[in-house]
Amino acid sequence: MSQNQHFLILDGRCVTVREFSRSIAKSAAVDMILPKITVLGDLYPFNPIRKRMSWENVCLYDVKLKRGWWRRGPWSEKDKLVRLIKTSISHRQSTIIVYTAPHYADVAQEIAGIRQLYYVTDNFRAQAGQGNDGHVAHLESQLAHAVDLVCPNSPRTAEFFRNNARIKESKILLLNNAVREENVPDAPLQKPDKGPVDVASIPRPWALIMGNLASNVDWEFVKNVIESTPWLNWVAVGPAVDKCATRKHEKIREMFLHDHTRFFHVGPRPAEALWRYARACDVAVIPYRRAEPTRSGS
Repeated sequence: MSQNQHFLILDGRCVTVREFSRSIAKSAAVDMILPKITVLGDLYPFNPIRKRMSWENVCLYDVKLKRGWWRRGPWSEKDKLVRLIKTSISHRQSTIIVYTAPHYADVAQEIAGIRQLYYVTDNFRAQAGQGNDGHVAHLESQLAHAVDLVCPNSPRTAEFFRNNARIKESKILLLNNAVREENVPDAPLQKPDKGPVDVASIPRPWALIMGNLASNVDWEFVKNVIESTPWLNWVAVGPAVDKCATRKHEKIREMFLHDHTRFFHVGPRPAEALWRYARACDVAVIPYRRAEPTRSGS
């Protein structure tokens, strides 16, 4: 890649996608569209503001869209995005458009003469509570056929596009989640880092759980492990707002969120700061349920 290469990312709400954008920004120009979904969208003339981020070579478009903007009909705001895309690439010599969600299917079909790919970082069908023949599956299949390359982040995710969407093998490229070079140490740590201030006083050793502390987490497993390790403290980094998989899991989570004897919830933190917590822990635990969407995307 060169600085003449331009990537347009739709969109930048997911941490994984932001890491991907920052990785390729070291060798190419990147514009990232960040939609803000509201009830009414943008009541004024559509005028997205392009601003340069503190990240190297990344610019951001703030866009207001109404909830359900992607649905067909008189309320669709697809044309707004198509105009924005054409404007942002009009002065570029070489652009690759990267879609990161199935709801951009109709947008991709409106763009001609530009290389497009679908970077698939999750099982969106399971997130929507649907199977492989629901509406989201239809959108994913539609998007996959519209783009030049489909890039799932795991073999299990690729199975849907190969077997259900009937995408040719030559059009599927496995692409692991991106991690910036500076977030990976040159050698394994011999001992944990001191870490951020909000965990510096927690007695060691302590284990780390990081991510969305909701339905993806097997809270019964977490409870069993915590009770079996009385010598170990626990730190949880991430939001704890969304619903858990079951009511029993909800009760277990609430119990730990209010019990500060060995379980410390520091709340959500900026993506740029997460590596500091990862390097500070004595052991990291990924207590995901063996269910979708984590089976496909993690």
